[in-house]
Amino acid sequence: MSNENTELKTQFGKLGMYLVDQAKEKIKELNQQILFRKAEIKKKYREKEVKNSKNLRNEFIVEYDHILNANFSTTILKTKEKILKFKNQIVSSFIKDLHQELVKKIKTNYSNYTAYIFENIVTLNKDLKNKKNTVFYFNSRDVSPFTEERKKIEQIVEEKVAIKEDPKIDIGGFKIELSEKKIAFNYTLKNIIQDNYSIIETKFASLIADSEIKDIQNKFEQYINEQKKKKEDILVEYDRI
Repeated sequence: MSNENTELKTQFGKLGMYLVDQAKEKIKELNQQILFRKAEIKKKYREKEVKNSKNLRNEFIVEYDHILNANFSTTILKTKEKILKFKNQIVSSFIKDLHQELVKKIKTNYSNYTAYIFENIVTLNKDLKNKKNTVFYFNSRDVSPFTEERKKIEQIVEEKVAIKEDPKIDIGGFKIELSEKKIAFNYTLKNIIQDNYSIIETKFASLIADSEIKDIQNKFEQYINEQKKKKEDILVEYDRI
């Protein structure tokens, strides 16, 4: 009986050892599977991180270039707007000074001014000849002197005319109203200046040539390109992170 027990114990022990060894193998295999799985996870994680990093890097490049290009376009546009505004200010300032200068010249030499007015009336002889109910309008300064000269005006246009005041005529000159009650001719100095506005504007525009605007544009473009080169330095630092 004892021998049987001994043999049974031996067999049981062998079975136990076999089971233990099997368990160890399974645990070892499981550990390997876990390690392999961990490696796979790490690999995928790294690939994902690398992909995300590349995406972020590319986004940075696109955004950086976009900001620089947008800044370039905006700055050039603003520069052109400021230069245009500056040109307009110069022209407006000149016209304002011209108005003041004309008023001063009329005051200091009124006879030259009246001679100028009559020269303009003479040029309208054919247009006003035999026109009934013609009205000449002058400002408050000129209405009285030219009322006294009405006969002379009538001799020029070969027709009776009326002389009236128009408070809207500020600098000088005259307007003519025909029988249709419409202003047919506007020879006010302000209107003459306005008719020549484009010529005045062109003269002053030449003070700031387009080549100067182009020069500003080129200098700023060079600056933007320098900033784009600095982007590479930033990316080197980025890749070290």
